[in-house]
Amino acid sequence: MPDSNRLRELPEAHSACHGYDHPAMWTSHVVTVNGMRIHYRHHPIAPLSIRSYVALRTGGSKPALVLAHGGTANGRSWTRVASALVDTFDVIAPDARGHGLTDAPAGEYSFTTLGNDLAWFIQALGLDNPIVGGASLGANTVLSLIADHPDIARAAILEDPIFFLQSPEETERWIATSLASLRAEGISLAAPAPDLTAPLNGSG
Repeated sequence: MPDSNRLRELPEAHSACHGYDHPAMWTSHVVTVNGMRIHYRHHPIAPLSIRSYVALRTGGSKPALVLAHGGTANGRSWTRVASALVDTFDVIAPDARGHGLTDAPAGEYSFTTLGNDLAWFIQALGLDNPIVGGASLGANTVLSLIADHPDIARAAILEDPIFFLQSPEETERWIATSLASLRAEGISLAAPAPDLTAPLNGSG
């Protein structure tokens, strides 16, 4: 369960000349659960609520849709999806632990842990039975969320989940080995996602 709902706003410039799909229109916020700061972003025309886990949020009184990103990405990777769904849903896309601007505490990064993080994040924001969805790593996060917290969401969307034909213990060892290899190569899992809204080189 969340142990803190500290409010803190992170400075992030925004300009009224841009639309929902422009990253400069989002302000950064953090919600702290179990001592871990989770980051999310909020659009300035929507009412602000709890700030402190890093995530993107469109806001409003529409049904909540919580989206979990894939590995090595962050909540900002859902910007275009949020823009397309802004008239229908309050889209909320947090940065998972160890990704984007969310804290990267020591310890395991299992699907169970990520699912619990997402459950606590939903509870900290006071969301009532949101729809949850995820891609790749995020899909497995959502799968763990609904398995361990079956009453927290009204529906789940799994896009390209990672399924292994091996025991949970073998899967955990594979994940640990892969993470160690990435860290040995100096690859940071907390690197920001590419800006998908920026023009391509030479396109003006």
